Amino acid sequence: MTRGCIPTKALVRAAEIAHDARRANEFGIRVGSVEVDFEAVMARVRQVIDDGIAFYEHMIERDQGTTLFRCHARVVGEHEIDCGGETVEFDNLLIATGARPRIPDLPGLDGVPFATSDDLLQATELPGHLVCIGAGAVALEFAQAYRRFGAEVTIVLRGRRIARGEDAELAELLQR
Repeated sequence: MTRGCIPTKALVRAAEIAHDARRANEFGIRVGSVEVDFEAVMARVRQVIDDGIAFYEHMIERDQGTTLFRCHARVVGEHEIDCGGETVEFDNLLIATGARPRIPDLPGLDGVPFATSDDLLQATELPGHLVCIGAGAVALEFAQAYRRFGAEVTIVLRGRRIARGEDAELAELLQR
């Protein structure tokens, strides 16, 4: 909930609205100038995160067959974990702890300020220029959103094709 799909979709949606508002004249709709209050956009993204967490926690608490533990768990037996001193038995153990952005081993990176996708979701100021190292789905979502908010964007990739993990036809379309 705090990273990935939900918050980036809220960010992308705000960028889409700004983009559509700028194009409104093409459809005969007069809307004057469009200004992005980036701090307010990001406050809304954080509110979407908080609302999503509250919603899912409420759903878990409401479900009679689900119990929520907040602890650092450790496996203590073939079908047991210890959760803050309480033993929890299970038939199957699913490890779904989320993903963190990977910081590449890039020469010189340790000497410059940089941000991960997590950091960008906590930003309060729009940078003048965003350089995205990588051209996967997450980088492209941020690149498009930040460009639509008004930042210059540069995408740096190793290979010849953006969105390498996606369908080749889609990647070609995005490349254009």
